[in-house]
Amino acid sequence: MDKILIPDYRISCHVGVPKKERDVAQDVLIDIELQLDLSQAGRADDFALTVDYAEVCKTVATTVERRPRKLIETIAEEVAEVLLANYPVQAVKVQVRKPRALAHLDIPYAAVVVERHG
Repeated sequence: MDKILIPDYRISCHVGVPKKERDVAQDVLIDIELQLDLSQAGRADDFALTVDYAEVCKTVATTVERRPRKLIETIAEEVAEVLLANYPVQAVKVQVRKPRALAHLDIPYAAVVVERHG
């Protein structure tokens, strides 16, 4: 299956288990993988036959920034659901990384990955 990749999309949001952590915006990094057939778009060189990457980014940002959440798992699940519902893709893979979540252990980030099929 063909793929469109959008890596390291930095979005500021309110996420964390303790309420005081959610009160302060912090960055998450989101990696998006869209699976779809790109053969027609590639052969025809036609933008209408592919997915608009900028629109995908807007959709993801709107979803993530919409409300506070306790878990990055919830962010990943909601992003996957909205992408499957709004774009002509067969599957999505979404990784959400939370930098500094484990900084006290000298670990650069904590992450979750979800894969969903339409």
